[in-house]
Amino acid sequence: MALFLKRDTKVYLEKVGASTVIWEIPVMDGFNFSQGNTTSETVLNEMATPAGISKRGRRVFNDALAPADWSLSTYVRPFKAVGSASAGFADNVAGAGTHHAIEEALWANFVGLGTPGGGATYDFSLANITADTTDTNISFAGSNRIELGKFNLYFVVGAQLQGSSDYDGANVNVKIYKITDCVVNEATVNFDVDGISMIDWSGMGSALSEVSSFDASNAIVEDITNTDNFIRNKLTSLEVTAANTTTYPGDSSDGVYTITLTGGSVSFSNNIQFLTPETIGIVNRPIGHIAGNKSVQGNFTAYVEQIASDTSTSGQLLADALDDITTVTNSFELTFTLGGLGNTPSMAITLPTAHLEIPSVQSEDVISVDVAFHGLPSTITSNDEATITYIGAT
Repeated sequence: MALFLKRDTKVYLEKVGASTVIWEIPVMDGFNFSQGNTTSETVLNEMATPAGISKRGRRVFNDALAPADWSLSTYVRPFKAVGSASAGFADNVAGAGTHHAIEEALWANFVGLGTPGGGATYDFSLANITADTTDTNISFAGSNRIELGKFNLYFVVGAQLQGSSDYDGANVNVKIYKITDCVVNEATVNFDVDGISMIDWSGMGSALSEVSSFDASNAIVEDITNTDNFIRNKLTSLEVTAANTTTYPGDSSDGVYTITLTGGSVSFSNNIQFLTPETIGIVNRPIGHIAGNKSVQGNFTAYVEQIASDTSTSGQLLADALDDITTVTNSFELTFTLGGLGNTPSMAITLPTAHLEIPSVQSEDVISVDVAFHGLPSTITSNDEATITYIGAT
């Protein structure tokens, strides 16, 4: 009898197009995948006969399969490609030193169609991602789509027993679960002050099935075993800049703040919905998805700090926000730099026109402030609410 342990699982993302490309996605404990179904029932509900008899039967019917749900967590891991054929993919991109992220394939399908371009295995130039020897930029410019990138996810339980990252499907002591036509619905970046930068991903797919084999021997695996591409949250910084630095919100501040964080998060959501027919007499299956309204929101926390003659502190931001009671929609540029300004590796999340809610004061051992924010586009029809930048280790 074979038992399967979660820690022996490998996860692969497969993009099928003009050519099939596979990425290994190193995940953390806590991943999940499942698929349920919807049912209906018919019951009998009648009054009694003169003998006190009443039919009380019940029938249950499977109506439809619900979309498959999946969730997993990855670390934020930017790196510089080595640019050689042995790398598995970087030889086709802009040479050695091109910046990438191990989780880049998930972002490519979140912000667009996720289609590799230019014939390069790891070149997402057609998916709102530009990579060069300076950094990698992930843009939301092409995210106004009815349908976003689709891919297949494989959870290979027992693959770790192979002792290699290039699982080829040869070992029979594995269970291989495939979710077809997956989409990324949400991505949340957390700033746990004592932790390592990570992203919580979740999404849906059209069908979950068990398959007999899966060949990942050509999967992209560059830098997944290195340890120089992790980011410590302790180094994270935040810059807050008001849209009008000369008038917001009063004479006491120039509208520019440098905040030392104690925690926070940024959540991105596509609000995906899957469509399923309602034909009676058969078990209906999801036929596809549509993307709903984009949402970027989160919060950050900091100690209430006040320094004489320094108008850039969290205490000054709290005071200015409490004074500004007339602005209907304010506008700030927020730049979270995971890993710290000028450090490598790092990841920057820029929200150029964010709306800040009035901060709330937290009465803890050290008085803190909690600020909720919404990443908004410059206009209601624009798609420039966020930009994500990765810089790999030197």
